[in-house]
Order: sequence, then structure tokens, then C-alpha cells
Amino acid sequence: MARQFSPGGPDAAHAGRPRRGTAAAATLLTMTCAAAALAAAPAYARDDDSGPSRPVPYEAPQTATTTGLASDPNPSRAGEEVVFSAKVTGSDPTGTVTFNNGGTPLCDDRPLDSEGVATCATRSLAPGSHGITATYGGDATNLPSTSDALTQTVRNADSELTAQRAVFRLSRLGTRLDVTGLSATLTSDGTPLAGQPVVFTDRSGRVPLCTATTDANGTADCDAVITRGPLHDVFLALELAAHGYRATFDGSADHGPATARGPVRPASR
Repeated sequence: MARQFSPGGPDAAHAGRPRRGTAAAATLLTMTCAAAALAAAPAYARDDDSGPSRPVPYEAPQTATTTGLASDPNPSRAGEEVVFSAKVTGSDPTGTVTFNNGGTPLCDDRPLDSEGVATCATRSLAPGSHGITATYGGDATNLPSTSDALTQTVRNADSELTAQRAVFRLSRLGTRLDVTGLSATLTSDGTPLAGQPVVFTDRSGRVPLCTATTDANGTADCDAVITRGPLHDVFLALELAAHGYRATFDGSADHGPATARGPVRPASR
């Protein structure tokens, strides 16, 4: 028996009927294109419900930073220059650093160099321990940060006392002892220290002779008159002739103590 074909070929029987799945595929394609277009479009915001839309700028997140702090020298002496260096690490940080001594500003708004380092030089620190911190203010791409506290130890500046020769004269009856020309010069690193008290005694420090204040040249001068009785004055004269006198500076808020010994010779008659 011969095969019979429908006119128009084997698909003619389905003519006029949609193929299975064609509508679903078309719907999926339309949704995918719409989502892609939405993702590519810039974000917009409205000032109010009826106002015009405007683009929202993209802001990159800021980089966290760390601030390290060092000083040179440490410990230091009162009046000596100390340099504090703050190193900021981040994303090529720019801007400034503020240095603080506890809650007191030490150096304000010191700029970072190309290596991310800011410095603060000072001579104002008093003797004692100081907690120094450095605070970075941040910039457009870097967050602020503060260093750990650095302990800066400041010691009293060294003092040096130089004593000159003095002379003594004992009365014939030994009832009066005059010591003249007691003199000592007080300096710190070669600089005269004015307005400081210097005490002159025998070598033991137990017998006071006189006290004087240093002048603009750092020199203290005084004369002593001793009238404690013949036995005492004769013995003191012999002690001074043998061992000389002692000059003492007890120190100040900024400078350490110092002592010196000077010779004492009998006055020529």
C-alpha cells in the first residue's frame, strides 16, 4: 500500500498551532534584557517624590591607616632638642599630623612628606616622663589614626661648678676668722646659669661659710666672717688650709646638682 503524505509536507498538519515552549522562551528573553539594561544604568535618586531624578556618585571606601611614633634622643636632658617622627601607613596618605604631650598640643598640623612621615622638634619638655601621641587627620582616601603613647624621659641637664682660690686671715687672738674670695662659677654645657644659689662650706659641708647667687656670668662670690671662739676658729683655719672649701649647687627644676672644691691659703701679712 502506498504511503500518503499530507499536502505541504509533514509539518502541514501542525500549521496554525504554536510550538510548545516558544512563548515561555520569548518571555524569559525579554526579562533578561530588561535586567541587564537596569544593571548598566546609573543609580538615580529624587530630592522628593515629585522632583527630578539625579545621579548618585560612587564613593570608594577609605583605607584604614596606622600611625607609628619614635623620638630621638630618648632619654633626653632638659633644654635638649628632641625630634618626634610619626610614620603613617595607608594608601599613599597625605595631610597632617598633630603631636600631643598628654592632653596638651606639642606641634600642630605638621605635614606628611612623600614617605608619609611628619616630624616635631621641641626643647620645651620639662624633666620627668611624658606620654607623647601623634594623631593623623586622614584625607579623602585614608581614615584618621592615632599612635600608641610613647614615653619620653627627660632628665635634668648636667651642671658644672668650678671653684676659685680663697684666702683666710685669723686674728692674733684667734677670735675672728675672715675667709675672702670664695667664688664658684656654675655652667651647663658651657652656658652660665644665672640666678642660682651656691652654698660655701668647709670640705665636710657641716660648717657653713656663706651663700651667694650666681650673676649673669654664672659666678657666685662671697666672704665669710667666723666668730665662734678661739678654739673653733683656729681649728677651722687649719682645716681650710689643709683641705680647702666646698661649693655646692643643690640643683633646680631643670638642672642637676653640682659640687666643687677650692683651695684656701693664708693671707700674706
